[in-house]
Amino acid sequence: MMQWLLTAAILRNDNKAYGSVIYDTAKELAHPARVSFGSLYPTLERMERQGLLSSSFSEPIRARGGRSRRYFAVTVSGKKALTRSESLANRISGGSGLPRPLQLVPILLKSDLH
Repeated sequence: MMQWLLTAAILRNDNKAYGSVIYDTAKELAHPARVSFGSLYPTLERMERQGLLSSSFSEPIRARGGRSRRYFAVTVSGKKALTRSESLANRISGGSGLPRPLQLVPILLKSDLH
């Protein structure tokens, strides 16, 4: 769930977001469930190692004492994984009378998967 949530949070921010923006968006999407800030970077870094995300650093920012921001973006593989997760979740909930949990995916995946 955390991976799907972070993927959705990045896509919601035009597929380029840094830590605190990803966290704030994930909290908003997950409400009323809680999102742990402490698990944010370990999860993002694991997703990058898996090829689901890529990251880049901004130029140093004077207001941040010369430190850069690390921006994350969802890769094509990450978008495909999100689509597969949607399909599985919708198959599981289909016919059960439960709400279809991942109906946001088509909205989040504005760009072509190729």
